[in-house]
Amino acid sequence: MIGLALIAAVLPPTLADIVRADTRSGPFICWVTDVVTSENGVRIYFNRKGGPGFVSTPNGGFRPDAVPVDPARPQEAGVEARLGDKLFPQNSPEDGCSLEIVRRNGQIGVRAMAYFHPVGLPAEKKTEFIPAHD
Repeated sequence: MIGLALIAAVLPPTLADIVRADTRSGPFICWVTDVVTSENGVRIYFNRKGGPGFVSTPNGGFRPDAVPVDPARPQEAGVEARLGDKLFPQNSPEDGCSLEIVRRNGQIGVRAMAYFHPVGLPAEKKTEFIPAHD
């Protein structure tokens, strides 16, 4: 049963959630809670607790639970990303994601691909587009 809890944390619970991805608000797959447009691209937010253990970025990486607190969003950790950037949030080698900043139908957002591949079991993958908003 622990494996199912991990899958639920990384992957959307139903296909209907993927279909509604352009019209709903977070939380999304890959521990993303929000995507906001910024001057140079987008700002991606993760839960400080219950989110990924580490996020690799083009400029290094960070632990969401250890970054400085933004008084406006104390429960979340945010990171700036530009069009074409790739980020890799993960909790373990078996449980992670890739996030790529892309344009889809003229809107900037994040293409999120979650994977869960416990040793000895088939891999599961889900992909979702998370549009950025102002």
